[in-house]
Amino acid sequence: MTIDNNQLFNEIQVAERLRISPATLRSWRARGIGPVYVKLGPGKKSPVRYRSLDLARYVENARGV
Repeated sequence: MTIDNNQLFNEIQVAERLRISPATLRSWRARGIGPVYVKLGPGKKSPVRYRSLDLARYVENARGV
């Protein structure tokens, strides 16, 4: 099975995977912590997405914390 490291997930999908609320994920973004994300366009209302590779790295780095 091949994993697409560039697959994109929205904040609800990521929150479910990390077992946190979407509000916590938004708070982390505002504070500059949490997984790396990308914005798909200019402006504050641009959709936020997370790449599967960045999520895997975040989880790996958070182990044992």
